[in-house]
Amino acid sequence: MKKIFFRRRSISYRGRGNFATQLSFSQPIVKLAVWLYFIICILVICTRVFFMTQADHYRDEITALVSEAAGVDVHAGEFSAGFERFWPVITVRQLELARPGGPVSLTLPEVKARLAWSSLWHFEPRFQLLRISSPDLRITRLDKTTLDIAGFVVNLPEGSDEESDFAASGDSRVAAWLLAQKKLELVNGTITYDDRYSPGAAEVEGDWSNSAFWLCAGALGRGVTLTGLRADSRQGDRAVVKLLEAFGAEVSMTEDAVTVRPGSLRGMTVNAPQIPDLVPVLSVVAAFAEGETRFINAGRLRIKESDRLATTRQLLEDLGADVEKIPDGLVVRGRTALRGGACDGTRDHRIVMSAAVAGARTCTPVVIRGAQAVRKSYPDFFDDFARLGGLVFQED
Repeated sequence: MKKIFFRRRSISYRGRGNFATQLSFSQPIVKLAVWLYFIICILVICTRVFFMTQADHYRDEITALVSEAAGVDVHAGEFSAGFERFWPVITVRQLELARPGGPVSLTLPEVKARLAWSSLWHFEPRFQLLRISSPDLRITRLDKTTLDIAGFVVNLPEGSDEESDFAASGDSRVAAWLLAQKKLELVNGTITYDDRYSPGAAEVEGDWSNSAFWLCAGALGRGVTLTGLRADSRQGDRAVVKLLEAFGAEVSMTEDAVTVRPGSLRGMTVNAPQIPDLVPVLSVVAAFAEGETRFINAGRLRIKESDRLATTRQLLEDLGADVEKIPDGLVVRGRTALRGGACDGTRDHRIVMSAAVAGARTCTPVVIRGAQAVRKSYPDFFDDFARLGGLVFQED
């Protein structure tokens, strides 16, 4: 009699070391994985067959779900379904959108929607792709925060980062829903924009951040008056006025002007988390103030155009100041005068302007390498410096 032997099949894997592992198909975890694989395959096949053959029968239910999610009435013309790789795809021709209970506002010739599996746990239609072919959209700007998009009035939230504010404002719900999809494509469409909003004239207040350099120069030189600065400004760098006053400079303010004159400067502690841009130029003032000035909580300076804790210290040291870097700031010990000399602007506009302000009190001229960095925020800085009496020479 012929004998047949059966051997349990196994897979061996040998790595680079001196050991080997053996995985047997009889192990429970392997059996479970194989069964899960076949179950998933069967579910995918059944889903594809059902979706491709039965989806049109559920057209009304599908459009009702989209209507509820987007907040508009949706009516589908020709409706077809299929699959692209692992994603169900619906193609709709002559898709009509309307305000709830209102007339049709927009007709889209063809929309292709690739359904995302995340729809299952969001309990609403979510799409990997929404491709709208040949749309004809007219967008009208009605006022500062209101757009009419193909008959839907969209109110843009002013001064708010909350998505819910946008989604709840009138017809804006449909716009919020569209923007929540992973990818939105408009193909071969026409968009006509009409801006009917005329904002009129507006007055722009002065810049406290750049003005701080001149105010600090006033505390070190012959006095400076700046106009166009509002005392009730919301700009954080308006704090320079109180800080210079605390240093000992003579400060006077009117409704739209500030005057700073030299005074008996003395060291102090400056808490800098909300005014990091003022630290470089205030450090220059501190270098001429009697005693010690500590700039604390200034760690944000490390992520500016340069590491401004390091570059401010280097600037002051190059000019002859006594400065020490601490973990979150600087300690500056004042002197009656600084020698001046050459320094590096480090491609940082605020370091360059701070160096120029220091030149108002140094014993010898200050030579700034890379002074063109001021073009970033204040291209006319050295022209204004000269108008205030400073001597500016450009070297090749």
